[in-house]
Amino acid sequence: MNTISVNAYAKINLSIDVLGKRSDGYHDIRTVMHQIGIKDHVTVSVVRAEGAAVGAPAADRAAVLTAAEGLTADRAAVLTAAGALTADRAAAISLTASFEYKDETYAVMPRDENNLAVRAARLFIKSFAPEFNGEILIHIDKHIPIAAGLAGGSADAAAVILALARLFRGALSTPGFDSGRSPTPSLRDLMELGVHIGADVPFCIMGQAALNESVGFTRDPAAAVCALAEGIGERLTPLPPLRAWVLVAKPPVAVSTAEIYSGFDAAPINERPDTDALIEGLRTKNYAKISKNMANVLEIVALKEYPEIDKIMCLLSANIQSEKILMSGSGSAVFALFKDKRACESAAAKMADKTVCELFRSKLMRKSAFEQLDMWLEQTELDDELRDELEALKKADESGADGSAADEINDRFYRELEFGTGGMRGILGAGSNRMNVYTVRRITQGLADYINEKTGSAAGNPPTVAISYDNRINSERFAFETACVLLANGVGVYIYPALAPTPALSFAVRYYGCAAGVMITASHNTKEYNGYKVYDPEGEQSLPDEADDIAAHIDRLDLFRDVKTLAPRFHGDYAEKLKQAEAYESAPSSARLCIIPDKTLDAYINAVLALSTGKRDFSRISIVYSPLHGTGNVPVRRVLEAIGLKAVHVVEEQVPADGSFPTCSYPNPEKKEALAMSLALCDKLGKAGKAPELLMATDPDCDRVGVAVLHEGEYKQLTGNETGVLLLDFICASRKAAGTMPVNPVAVKTIVSSPMASAAAREYGVEMLNVLTGFKFIGEQISLLEKKGEASRYIFGFEESCGYMSGVHVRDKDAVNACMLIAELAADCKEKGTTLIGRMNELYERYGFYESSLMEFTMAGESGMERIGRIMTVLRDGSPDKLFRNKLAETADYLTSKKYLFVAGGEETLTLPKSDVLEYVFENGNTIIVRPSGTEPKLKIYLTALGKTKAEAASETAAMRAELNNIVEGIA
Repeated sequence: MNTISVNAYAKINLSIDVLGKRSDGYHDIRTVMHQIGIKDHVTVSVVRAEGAAVGAPAADRAAVLTAAEGLTADRAAVLTAAGALTADRAAAISLTASFEYKDETYAVMPRDENNLAVRAARLFIKSFAPEFNGEILIHIDKHIPIAAGLAGGSADAAAVILALARLFRGALSTPGFDSGRSPTPSLRDLMELGVHIGADVPFCIMGQAALNESVGFTRDPAAAVCALAEGIGERLTPLPPLRAWVLVAKPPVAVSTAEIYSGFDAAPINERPDTDALIEGLRTKNYAKISKNMANVLEIVALKEYPEIDKIMCLLSANIQSEKILMSGSGSAVFALFKDKRACESAAAKMADKTVCELFRSKLMRKSAFEQLDMWLEQTELDDELRDELEALKKADESGADGSAADEINDRFYRELEFGTGGMRGILGAGSNRMNVYTVRRITQGLADYINEKTGSAAGNPPTVAISYDNRINSERFAFETACVLLANGVGVYIYPALAPTPALSFAVRYYGCAAGVMITASHNTKEYNGYKVYDPEGEQSLPDEADDIAAHIDRLDLFRDVKTLAPRFHGDYAEKLKQAEAYESAPSSARLCIIPDKTLDAYINAVLALSTGKRDFSRISIVYSPLHGTGNVPVRRVLEAIGLKAVHVVEEQVPADGSFPTCSYPNPEKKEALAMSLALCDKLGKAGKAPELLMATDPDCDRVGVAVLHEGEYKQLTGNETGVLLLDFICASRKAAGTMPVNPVAVKTIVSSPMASAAAREYGVEMLNVLTGFKFIGEQISLLEKKGEASRYIFGFEESCGYMSGVHVRDKDAVNACMLIAELAADCKEKGTTLIGRMNELYERYGFYESSLMEFTMAGESGMERIGRIMTVLRDGSPDKLFRNKLAETADYLTSKKYLFVAGGEETLTLPKSDVLEYVFENGNTIIVRPSGTEPKLKIYLTALGKTKAEAASETAAMRAELNNIVEGIA
């Protein structure tokens, strides 16, 4: 190994007490330090010179730089020519850096021996490998603010030491820097070495070792992310990490630590922090005690000498509510502490327009993935199947037989599954970043806390939650576990006794007047996934403010310690446990479990049938339908039969509710591969002279439907946009003909759906509302109309991902409703001598050829999430008028709520909620929308090209796709 990369994490001081000045000029301190997620990325390469013990040949210097440091070959050559990389020096050390900054204080970063990273490399070689005469190449991708009291330089030095220890492991030919030490230094050796570089370096080594699996110290008992530091920082006592978030504000000033300590010697100190009480608060997880005892005695000097620091502290105090606001280290950075991420994000949004300071949002770092794995295995009641998974992974990692085991452990534990407006979705398995009984219980506990806080419980009348589930692996169990946590927290439950579709859950929430709803599903994801959707009292998925509030309650909870459940009381299969829970009478606050009766599903079916466009002649058409092993089988077939469609050919192999999807690896009806068996049945029927006119397939939770149409002898798949435009036109035409079009009709679509729908709406005098991606925002518009007594104005809503709904009976997309409408449209087309494709071509001729397509870039794991973030940052902060070949008319950034007008000039404020979405509108009518997926590890890009002909639109689409591929691939 010749190159290694290490994340160098910043730190904050939860408390600093200066006890006095020592005879050697240093100060004795007592401080509690904690690592946070703001980090530099440090790459270290060892290049072997002639006779050196390790590393690559000297001739590979430029290649190492190019590959490891991200430099171009030309830049590496320039450095070599300039003498920065010459091989005629013993242990030559070179430093390069790149920055993400606005603050001019970054310019003070030295590149020579005054840089702690260079000094660390020099001391390491001198102490452990004095005979080495090659080169050490260091590149720092700098994100931690400089001269801010966040230990950015110390963190980089620590990363260099750890990287060199790994690179030289087993190749050191001399003893350690003290006689009697092992040639391969221990973590404590490295921490002792760090004292000679800087007071914060030992702690940074301790913390980096706990968080970077690549350096091999993550299980060392000396590795910890939170510690009490005494002396000048060399005496370290590990402490329990704090579950919290910080908003860091960095004023544009560079603070001299020496100057602050010098001023402190002359300052009167009347009160010192109670560090022991703070430590007790950390050990007992007592936030009140922690915040009460956080203090920094250096503030008395820094706030006086640097008024910019005082100003930012006053701004934070006046505008946000946090657990504590404190200066870190000797300044200049100030941080506000929050119990959860959502409160931190909200505070950042409030502060964004109030200060010129740089703002950084970060979590406080916790245990390494390996430590968390061990913590799970320490749980005495851990589910046997999950324990077996983790023990097998641990054994594989320790044996070294499976090199991917460490990566798998990291992916399972590097984060906790996050709850957002799309709910929670993840791969099934053991770990905090997986869907399992413990992550389901935790999210339910947070939901129960939220409901009880918001609604309370009247005597004998507790709040209730409706629950449904689909066919996925463990869906049935997760639904019951959800019920048991709710009951244990005094929340009543209405639960379906068998799998039921998402729209039926939305209907049940409204039908029973519930405080919330829970749908266990991962929608159209592959079999490895499951998920958890939360619905509000209106029957729509939780909107951003509510989702943030629920997430804040979840974030406060420990996965094992803070959850209440009745699950251990019940035994047997799902049906038996339901009966036991229904009869259970000791739940708090009179909360009870009620099994939802068949009449509720009947009421839902009748509500769908009430939305029929009128009687149609189905005698001349037949269809193929597949539920893709999901929940649509019963309700869709019931509705199609009720409207008079008799010739329904079901793909029998895909009827069984099987979460392993044995006949369909990716049950997403948007994709052609999901329709393979349905198309095969169409072909079989066609050969028998009974070719069906239409194919429909619904996804596992039956809220989306994919469509293919027999046209001119072959089956052509409609896009979600085409189906949406066809249904809008059909509903408008049908209601106009029947005289049932309401006054001032309203339709709703998402911003990523085709603008062709807006053109069609205008022709019928329908107001088209555009909302953010997610059908919940369509549901929100219906609810707003309902509150004004105008629900009848709503006629249709759709999103490009095959989601449609024409009524107000539910507040989510409804594939049962959509299947009925599509069948009626097919019958209408048949009567008029055409097909859905033929009708679509007529609409293209009328409104223009809009070709819409979706580009998806899958970027899995922690590195994938970081890359998606970098891509969005580059697109957001770059010059959009230089990115694309077509001339821009306007751009919109939904995160900053700004629209920039290139043709008219100036800017406008967007009224939609903030969202991580970028939109580009070009003068030729093309549009591009970019956003990270909320449910999958993907970057999604939506394209719409407008042409005078179909060929012109297709050509423009191909050019746009190639252009965007180059842009995305160019951002590493």
